[in-house]
Amino acid sequence: MGQDQVQLQVIAQSGTRSDRDNARKVLNVLQRGRHWVLVSLLLGNVITNEALPILLDQDVKGGWFAVLASTILIVVFGEIIPQSLCAKHGLAIGAWSSRYVLWVMYVLYPVAYPIAKLLDRLLGASHGLFFDRDGLKSFVMLHECLNFSTERLNKEEVTVISSMLDLNSRPVSGIMTPFAKLYTLGTNQPLDEMTRYNILNSGYSCIPVHMEHHATTFVGILQVKSLVALNLMEQITIGQLNLESMVVVRPNASCQELIHVFRDRKVKMILVTERGTPHGEPLGIVTSRDLMNELIGDPLSFKEGE
Repeated sequence: MGQDQVQLQVIAQSGTRSDRDNARKVLNVLQRGRHWVLVSLLLGNVITNEALPILLDQDVKGGWFAVLASTILIVVFGEIIPQSLCAKHGLAIGAWSSRYVLWVMYVLYPVAYPIAKLLDRLLGASHGLFFDRDGLKSFVMLHECLNFSTERLNKEEVTVISSMLDLNSRPVSGIMTPFAKLYTLGTNQPLDEMTRYNILNSGYSCIPVHMEHHATTFVGILQVKSLVALNLMEQITIGQLNLESMVVVRPNASCQELIHVFRDRKVKMILVTERGTPHGEPLGIVTSRDLMNELIGDPLSFKEGE
């Protein structure tokens, strides 16, 4: 009963082979009803404690001797020794005794089961201990600080896990590159030597393209690597190139949503507008590199695309 049901499920999936087998045996009993197990064990304990003095009173000298002997036996063999053994080998002992516990549950079924169902109705069924995001972050951090085994989490792992848990509450506006700092190209801008030099010098792999004389109206994204296959002797403009369509999100969208967009739409850059529509006021750009920096925790020292 001292084992948390969630912890048992974790052990049943990721523990050693013997621990997995033991956890499954204990779970097999607990899943029939934790309150049923509790009431059955308590009833069995009370019956044993009450019956022992009566039996001793009949076999040995009665009176205080029977009370004293039963108390010593119950404390030593019913409390101290079992508690000491179960503190270290609780899972193995629980698995070994699971068949006997199940037998006791069915023997005491007429009394124990109705009481257990009443407890379920009054207190609710117990499903184990679950953490919210903040609690789970603290739990992960404790694994770094308090776990002295070779399997302890290092600082980088804790940072990534904590960042992942924060993604759902972190808005896109907190990691995007503001519109004023963007490097953009116009559709009518010729792809001459100076433009190619500026593109190369910018260090970006994706560049947003806007309509000429409408710097806030974006029409697509230029993949810099696509310039490799071009015949640079031809006089062409940026608008004549094969531009990728631009995905738009609202500024209060979570970083968790960005993961789905990058994965499903297979894009590297997303436009953030005030209303989350292509014709809304642009606020900035967010890239997969920005999202990666948010996960890692520390900004990378090189520009996106290098």
